[in-house]
Amino acid sequence: MIIEKILEAILGVVNWLLGLLPELTIDIPKGIVEVAGNVFYGVSYFIPFDHVLPILAVSFGVIGFRIIYATVLRIKSFIPTMGA
Repeated sequence: MIIEKILEAILGVVNWLLGLLPELTIDIPKGIVEVAGNVFYGVSYFIPFDHVLPILAVSFGVIGFRIIYATVLRIKSFIPTMGA
């Protein structure tokens, strides 16, 4: 109960300080989508994505498998009967 009041006071000060900050707005130009499309069309002219896409898929799959495998090994090491 005391800790809750202390946290409310701290959060009140933080919220007050955040309220003093100016508002930040980010505008995206309307022509950016057209420019990005033109860049991708130009790059795909020199690099055929239909040949590169399987290589990217396999490499992303291998990277994903390594991340999942490392996570499973890390979790498994915390179990007393399964850790090595």
